[in-house]
Amino acid sequence: MADVIEADWDMTSYFPEHGGGVYRAFREELVADVAELRRALPGLGAIDAEGLERWEAWLLRLEDVAARNRHLGSYLGCLSAADARDQAVAADVAAGAALRAEIEKALVGLRSSLRDAAEEDFGALLARDALAPVAWYLRQARLRSLFSMQSALEGLAADLGVDGIAAWGRLYDNLSSALEFDFESPDGAIQRLPISRARSLMGDADPAVRRASFAGANRAWETQLETCAAALNAIAGTRLTLYERRGVEHFLDPACFDSGVSRRTLATMIGVARDRAEVARRILRERARRMGLDGLAFADLEAPCGSSASARISFEDAAARTTDAFHRFYPALGHFAAEAVAKRWIDHPTSRQTSRRLLFVLATASGESYFHDL
Repeated sequence: MADVIEADWDMTSYFPEHGGGVYRAFREELVADVAELRRALPGLGAIDAEGLERWEAWLLRLEDVAARNRHLGSYLGCLSAADARDQAVAADVAAGAALRAEIEKALVGLRSSLRDAAEEDFGALLARDALAPVAWYLRQARLRSLFSMQSALEGLAADLGVDGIAAWGRLYDNLSSALEFDFESPDGAIQRLPISRARSLMGDADPAVRRASFAGANRAWETQLETCAAALNAIAGTRLTLYERRGVEHFLDPACFDSGVSRRTLATMIGVARDRAEVARRILRERARRMGLDGLAFADLEAPCGSSASARISFEDAAARTTDAFHRFYPALGHFAAEAVAKRWIDHPTSRQTSRRLLFVLATASGESYFHDL
């Protein structure tokens, strides 16, 4: 069994401890509030002049519930990333999928009511001061309702997703957390390492280390080919079946809708990227030249190059460089990054990829409105 590197971050800004009293109380209150949110929905009535105040209050409760659910999910995601073998965390992650299904069923009711609202009444709802920040989300939800099944079927899809499409993601987490590979170091010694170490080793200055890691990880994943293929096929099949039932014309339409772009815009972006591919190729050729190589293999893509390629950068130095770069183009992000470092929100010993982990923390700890994540 490979050695497990202990996480070195402070998660108490989320909760004092996983499974403790504060954590349990937070979860129990959230579950109760989600249930109450769903119970209240049928009594709201139609979105019309008489129901606007009730709907405003309900939508604000929805945002609060969604924000707390995101807080909990972010916390569990961090714990799982640090130690995916923790069964108590894994159980809570699975329970979180069931809770998200309950929130989704509340959203099904919301979208149905938005669809049935008269244009004048819908406009009046958007005009309320408290809802102005989420007007775009409500417009999108109304449009999305046009490509939905009957509410009962959408609720069933949400329930089935817990043990269906969402379960495939949990299977991958369980599989990848247990997977190990044989790493043959340049001196011939063989170590059994967790698969998570492979990517960071491909950033090593020594090409022999990079290629040994790449080859060992590939051999390990080859033992899981059928499992991964089954998971991908099941995910794609589930989505295509639901798209057909919802009247979606093209499999890219949902992704384009969520991103706020048209298929034509997406095609234009891809076309421009294809036409300008030579820019990226020139960069790769220059990297290869600086590394003394005729061309780059996949294992060389993240390797250091230049005069300082062999230098080891400490976490502190990497953090300082990252926050300094943020300060120069976005001072608010720089201050937040410095806070993340100072308060030990970054799991740098287990990740071994400082800037990536820092960006993950910045993304998951954001205090912005949560409607766009629903």
